[in-house]
Amino acid sequence: MTGVLPIALGETTKVVQALLLSGKEYVCVMRLHSHVSEDRLKAVLDEFSGAIYQRPPVRASVKRRLRIRKTYYLNLLETDGRNVLFQVGCEAGTYIRKLCLSGDTELILSNGEIITIKEFVESLSNSTGSCNVPTEYGIISFENGRLANNRIVMTQKFHSPKKLITIKMHSGMELKLTDDHEVLISTMDGPRWVCAKSLKGGDLAYSPRELVIEEDTPYIVDFLDDDFLVYEEKLREMCISGFREKYGSIRGMSKRLRIDRKPFYRGGKSYIRVKYVKAACDWNKLKDVITSLKTERGRIVRLKNTMLTENLMYLLGLIASDGCLVFEKKCVRPSRVKFHNSSRELINAFVKIHTELFPSIPVRVKNTVENLFEVDTNNPVLASIAYSLGIKGPEREPDPKRVIKLSKPLIRGFLKGYFDGDGTAHCRKKGRTHTIIEISTISWPIAKRLHQLLKRVGIRSKICAEKVRGSFKTQSGFIHRVRLVSPYDKLKFINEVGCVHPRKKEVMQQVKTILKRHVDEDSLNYAPLHVKKLIQGIFVKYKLSAKKLNLGGDFESVLRSHKPMTKHLLRNAIEKLKNYANQTELSELNSILNSKFYTEKVKVVDEITSKSKYVYDITVENTHNFIPEGSIVISNCFDLGEALGCGAHMGELRRTRAGPFTEDEGMVTLHDVSYMFTLWRESGNESMLRRFIFPMEKALELLPKIYIRDSAVDAICHGAHLAAPGVLSIETGIKPNDVVVIFTQKGEAVALAKVSASTEDIIKMDHGFVARTQRVLMPRGTYPKAWRSCL
Repeated sequence: MTGVLPIALGETTKVVQALLLSGKEYVCVMRLHSHVSEDRLKAVLDEFSGAIYQRPPVRASVKRRLRIRKTYYLNLLETDGRNVLFQVGCEAGTYIRKLCLSGDTELILSNGEIITIKEFVESLSNSTGSCNVPTEYGIISFENGRLANNRIVMTQKFHSPKKLITIKMHSGMELKLTDDHEVLISTMDGPRWVCAKSLKGGDLAYSPRELVIEEDTPYIVDFLDDDFLVYEEKLREMCISGFREKYGSIRGMSKRLRIDRKPFYRGGKSYIRVKYVKAACDWNKLKDVITSLKTERGRIVRLKNTMLTENLMYLLGLIASDGCLVFEKKCVRPSRVKFHNSSRELINAFVKIHTELFPSIPVRVKNTVENLFEVDTNNPVLASIAYSLGIKGPEREPDPKRVIKLSKPLIRGFLKGYFDGDGTAHCRKKGRTHTIIEISTISWPIAKRLHQLLKRVGIRSKICAEKVRGSFKTQSGFIHRVRLVSPYDKLKFINEVGCVHPRKKEVMQQVKTILKRHVDEDSLNYAPLHVKKLIQGIFVKYKLSAKKLNLGGDFESVLRSHKPMTKHLLRNAIEKLKNYANQTELSELNSILNSKFYTEKVKVVDEITSKSKYVYDITVENTHNFIPEGSIVISNCFDLGEALGCGAHMGELRRTRAGPFTEDEGMVTLHDVSYMFTLWRESGNESMLRRFIFPMEKALELLPKIYIRDSAVDAICHGAHLAAPGVLSIETGIKPNDVVVIFTQKGEAVALAKVSASTEDIIKMDHGFVARTQRVLMPRGTYPKAWRSCL
């Protein structure tokens, strides 16, 4: 935005707050996303004129609540295709900004799909600006302390600023935002949206304890490519019926689709490709029928289960941690699976589960080096499932993001296998007992994905990066450890996920024995800061104290400090307060206690140079916020574009008037100011400075005025309120509680005041206060003292 920007110098800074209340005028260029007639434009602009109810944007500097604001006029000046030039005169409080995220920020959609915001936005439109979104896309967001799925209604793409803000959370997750994009943080006065540039280390952001999305329990054939061969006699008959219904005959189908009709002869033994089955029948009804598959090399694989199972996901977890996929020559898909480990018991478990799931496929085990075993199996089905889930071969970066949309039992099976391969369990008893349960990886994307998978099953974790020591080397020089946070999370992992590895299983039993008393899930879940204020309010009302309620020293010290309170302490306090306060008074505390959100500490906030050309954002229906990678970040909304029904964004914005200041008088650039100031210092000629430096009274021209006697001036300068005998003249139209300027007879500003009566009432008054002084503008002693002291 460019245009008029008044700058206050010296004593004039006292009137800035009054200047902010003055009306403003803008000239705007709005870019429409599709053609709209001029009549339609004028009609919609008229709808936004006058007094309207307005809720400030979620990234505004004022409290976000519904309020009445006036738009004095909206004039359509010119149209050029989809570019619209119009003029706006409005009350103070207009916010037009571009607030976006870095393109590599990931979105977790309602259906469990994980996609970068860049890929999502550019899949809908490659052009800059805004784009409407089809109704099928939803995203998880924050709504009154709970998770909600809301529709994405619009996307935005803008040129990136030179600098971005990176926020690193205590959990190890990172976000990159534009400096005025806001994050929801906890304060003593309640949740508050704060710009990224205003965040600091130690702030508490809201984060979900569990990611709730649409779960999926897919069939094995969903992960196979279309060229896999399947065979079932029932399936063949269904394909023949389907093709005859669509094309009249098998011969007609063969000519239209140009495929061999031999597999579709009745009584034939040829296998049918998956893509032909999809073309002939309803694929969703046939998934449970397919139990026999044929690989590229002719191997027949018979499936014991048609759907993914926990045991199969356990094998995939082992492969993701200590295994790999092998592409053989002249094969378009991976065909071999290898797994390495030093535990003979774990190798035997892999072989046993593989034999149960794929009885027709042999498994070979060999000792490669001392104390290291290798499992090798030529299983294209298992390899294809692993490849589709993101467990890729050594030449490609693995990313099992498709696992996150599976059901919780399947995710637990995958985590169990991954922990058996690359997990660690420690129980140190030197002095105070320390327990550690963590999973290690050299890949940051894998660490982030494991953190999200744990959150999917309700287990909190943090990512710790450590420098690699010794002979072991990594490309980044770091190893990432996904470490469980609280005793409750460790116990939940032991009970619900567990492990098979004998040594780890033994240590985890020791950890379980040590932590068995930590059954409260709220022991390290921090509640928002304002719960302490709510509790203190109840204490004052009923004359209670922490000591009187026997809440303990920990509760009392937390209540008096700036530290957040754990939900464990909050639960105990609510139980004791039930004997004194009613349910209505405790309802907000109970809502916070039962919320699936907790507060997470901001660790580091840094400014970085943007490396991308564009930044992106989305508009979310109803809540106007979403949760990328663990933190709450808001999205923006364009009311005028929505009213037009086509979408629009602000291309350019110029302020042509701010209060009494316009572009026609005193407009100079800061370079001109620097030049004129240097000229004044060297020559002493202030005539050029006088062209654009105005007296304080210029900024107060639009405010109502009261002129007073000279004898009352010094009293006002000392902070006295204005009494009726001191008034000489007053403007018409003044109402009670209006802010006015008190002037001398010479037109000098004395003070800002708030009147207590209307113009008509003040004229009739002969005694009493007519205005209460809010801000003194004139220095004391400017006018002679003409009032008596009480001394």
